[in-house]
Amino acid sequence: MDAFDEQMQELYDYFGAVNDNQPSKKLVLSSNSAIVAWRKDRKIPTKYLLKISI
Repeated sequence: MDAFDEQMQELYDYFGAVNDNQPSKKLVLSSNSAIVAWRKDRKIPTKYLLKISI
């Protein structure tokens, strides 16, 4: 598992999520397409990483 996969797992664990819709709603994203884009780019924006690191 690489760093991106670990960060995504932390995000899912933080929100108790089992799919992309759940963290999307908790992060107030308009849709889960943002998370799809993160997966494509293999990068979670820093502002969201900060939310789960606190």
